[in-house]
Amino acid sequence: MKTPTPAELTNEHFSPRVRAIIRIFSVPGASWILLGLSLLVTILVCLQVWSAHQTSQRIHFESDAAILRNSMIERMHRYHQVLKGACGLFAASEEVRASEFHSYVSSLDINHDHSGILALGYVESVDPADCEKFLEATVRDRDGESKPLKIWPSGERSQCMVVRFVEPLEQNREALGFDVASETRRLTTALKARDTAKAALTPKIELVQGLGKPGAVLFAPIFHPPSPTDDIGSRKASLRGWVYAAFLVEDMVECVRKLTKSKLEYKIFDGTQSTPENLLYNSARVSGASPSGKYSETTTLDIYGQPWTVQVHLPAQGAVNSGMIPISLLAGGGLCMSLLIFGVAQSMGTTSRRACKIATEMTAQLREHREALEASEERLSLVIKGSNDGIWDWNVKTNDVYFSPRWKSMLGYEDHEIKNNLVAWENLIHPDDLERARNVINHHFENITPSYQLEHRLRHKDGSYRWILARGVASRNEDGSPVRMAGSHVDLTELKQAEQKLRQTNESLRRSQTKLRSTLSDLSASHDKLEKMQLELIQAAKFESVGTLAAGVAHEVNNPLQIILMGLDYLESQFPDRGEATSGTLDDMRDAVLRADGITKELLQFSKATEFDTQSTQLHDVLERSLWLIRAELKKSGVQVVRHFTDDLPLVSIDTQKIQQVLINLMINAIQAMDSSGELTLTTATGICSELFPPDFMPAISFKPDESIVTLTLRDDGPGIAECDLPRIFDPFFTTKGAGGGTGLGLSVVKKIIDLHGASIHFRNLPSCGLEVLLTFPCIPQTGVLESAIALTPTITN
Repeated sequence: MKTPTPAELTNEHFSPRVRAIIRIFSVPGASWILLGLSLLVTILVCLQVWSAHQTSQRIHFESDAAILRNSMIERMHRYHQVLKGACGLFAASEEVRASEFHSYVSSLDINHDHSGILALGYVESVDPADCEKFLEATVRDRDGESKPLKIWPSGERSQCMVVRFVEPLEQNREALGFDVASETRRLTTALKARDTAKAALTPKIELVQGLGKPGAVLFAPIFHPPSPTDDIGSRKASLRGWVYAAFLVEDMVECVRKLTKSKLEYKIFDGTQSTPENLLYNSARVSGASPSGKYSETTTLDIYGQPWTVQVHLPAQGAVNSGMIPISLLAGGGLCMSLLIFGVAQSMGTTSRRACKIATEMTAQLREHREALEASEERLSLVIKGSNDGIWDWNVKTNDVYFSPRWKSMLGYEDHEIKNNLVAWENLIHPDDLERARNVINHHFENITPSYQLEHRLRHKDGSYRWILARGVASRNEDGSPVRMAGSHVDLTELKQAEQKLRQTNESLRRSQTKLRSTLSDLSASHDKLEKMQLELIQAAKFESVGTLAAGVAHEVNNPLQIILMGLDYLESQFPDRGEATSGTLDDMRDAVLRADGITKELLQFSKATEFDTQSTQLHDVLERSLWLIRAELKKSGVQVVRHFTDDLPLVSIDTQKIQQVLINLMINAIQAMDSSGELTLTTATGICSELFPPDFMPAISFKPDESIVTLTLRDDGPGIAECDLPRIFDPFFTTKGAGGGTGLGLSVVKKIIDLHGASIHFRNLPSCGLEVLLTFPCIPQTGVLESAIALTPTITN
C-alpha cells in the first residue's frame, strides 16, 4: 500500500472539521488563550476537590467521634455483663464462698477479655448489730485465711456495706473489709442501684488501691429472690448485696483507644461541667490544654446513670496535611496538562507539517492495528479448531444461529442436516431441560449472571441423549439490551457416566457400612449380655458356697459360745468381790462372745435366706412396721423421717418378714451414716418401667420396658460410699465400717433376699451429699385397675 504524502494528507485525508481546527490553531495568540483556559479549569477543579475534601474530612471526623463514644459505651456494657454473670453466680447458690467467687473471676480472663478492670468484688449489706456474726461467717468462707477480716474505716454508721470478696486478691487485698457506706459517693451510687434494680456508676472517686488517678466503680444489686417487684420497699427487703467493678478511667479509655486506633484528641469530664476538678482523662497528656483544630464537638454521655462530658477534636496539623497532598498533586497534574496542551497547540499553530506528520503516524498505527486484528482472528480460528469444541453464534434480534460443523458432528449430524436457527436447537434439547435453559438465558440477558453457562441434554442422531456444557457471553447495545451471544459446546457424556458409576459405588458402600455398624452393635449387645450373665453366675456361686460355709460354721461355733457364756456367768457368781481388773477382763470377754454370737446368727440368716413364704402385701404396711420397730434408734439418733408415699399403691408378692429385715438393715445403715440433723427420706412410686427410668438405666434394674413396677427410694444426708467401693458392697464380709463396726454380711443378705423376690436394688451417691437406695418390685397383675399416677418419681442417672 502506498504511503500518502503530507500534501495528499492535507488535501484528501483530513476531514473539514480537522482542517478547521488546524486553521484555528494557526491564529496568533490562540495557544496562549488555550493555556489560560486550561489553568482556569485547573484552578476550579482544585477548589472543587478541596471543598469535597473538607466535606469528607468532616464526615470522617464525626464518624470517628461516634465510633469512639460507642466504643466507650460498649466497653462499659462489657463491664456490666461481667457483673451480670456474677449476679447469676449468687442467684444460683444459697451461699457463695470466696473460692467459688475466685473460680468465677479466674474463668473470665479479665486481663485479656475485660482489660481495664482493676477489681471485681462483692459488697454485703450488714446491720451494725450483726457485725460480729458477719465477721465470724467470713472466717468460714475464706478457705484457711489466717488473718481475720476487719471492717474499716471505723465509726458509727446506721448501715454497713462491707467488701466481703474481691479479685484479683493479691493486688486488691487492702479493699477487703472496706465499708462502702463510709464514703458518700459510693453509698449514694449503691443505694441508687438498689432502688432502681439497675447498675449504677459512681462519680469521679479515688479508688481504695490508692493509685492517685481518677477512677470509678460500677455497682450492680443482688436480690433474693432474684426478681423483686417494682416496689422500692420490696427491693430493700430482698436486697442481698452488690457486685462491683472498679477501674481507672485512664485504663478503660486506653483500651478503647487501642481498639479504635483513633487519631482524635479528646478529654473526658465527670458530670456536665468541663472544669479541671471534673477532668477524668486527657489524651493530650497536657493538663488544661484547650482543644485545637478545625473540627471539634462536645457530647454528654449517660453512663449507667452518671453523665460524662466528652470533648473531641481533630489536630490541626493532621487535617491540613491530609488535604494538601491530593490538591498539590491535582494542581501539579493540571499545570503539566495545561503546558502540554499549550505545547501541542503552539506546535500545531506554527506549522502544518507537524500536523501532517502526526496524521502520517496515526495512519501507520491504524494499519498496524488492522494487521494485528487479522492475526488475532487467525489465532482464534486455530485455537477453536484445536480445542475440538463446538462453536455457536446467535443473533438475538433475528433468532438466526450459526452452528459450527464440529457442533453438529458432536451430535452425529452432517453440516447440512441441521438448520441454522433457534428452532433447530429447541427441537434437539431434552424436554425436561428446555424450561431451565430458557431461565438461564433470561438471567444472563437481565444481567443477573455475568455469563451464560448450562449443563443440558441434546438428542443424538441415534436417538440417545448427550450431556453438553454450553458456555457463552452476550454483547449489548447502548441501552444494555442483548443483541448477540456466542459461545461453545463441550461433550460431558463420559464424565456424567463416570459420575453416575461413582455415585452408585458410594451408595453401595454406605449400605455396607450401615449393615456392618448394625452387626457390630448386635455383637456388642450380645457381649454385654454375656458378661452380665457370667457375673450373675459367679455371684450366685459365691453366695451358694458362702451360704453352705456359713451354715456349717454357725452350727459348729454356736454351742462352744454358749458354754463360754455359761462359764462367764459362773465366774461372776463365784467371785462377787473381784477386783476392777478382773471385772474389766470378764466384761471384755462377754462382749467378744456376744459379738461372735451375733456373727453366727447373721451367718444362719445368710444360709436361710432362700427359705421364705410370699404373700400379696401392701408395701406401705411393711414400711410402716419396719419404722415402728426401729423407733428407738430413730429417737436416739435424732434423725427425721420424711415420707413421700403414692396413694393406691398396687400389691406386691413378697415375704413380709424378709423384706422387713431388708428395710431395717438399710434404714439402720442410713441412721448410722448421719448425724443428729440428718433426714431419712422415703419415697414410693408406681408406673410403667420405661416411664419411670431413662433407657440407659433399664439394664441396671432387669425389668422389661412395658412392665408395671413399684419403687421404694431411701435417701440419707450422710457422706455416701466411695465410688471405688460401690461395686463390692454386696460381697460377703466386705464392710466400710471400722473395726468392730460390722460383719460385712448385712448387705449380702439384703441382696440375696431381693434377688430371690425377682426384684432389684441399686445404690448411687447423690450429687451434693448422701446416698440413694432404689428398690424395685414387680406388681401383681390386676385386671381392670388403672395404674396410679406417680406422685414423686425418683431421679436415677446411670
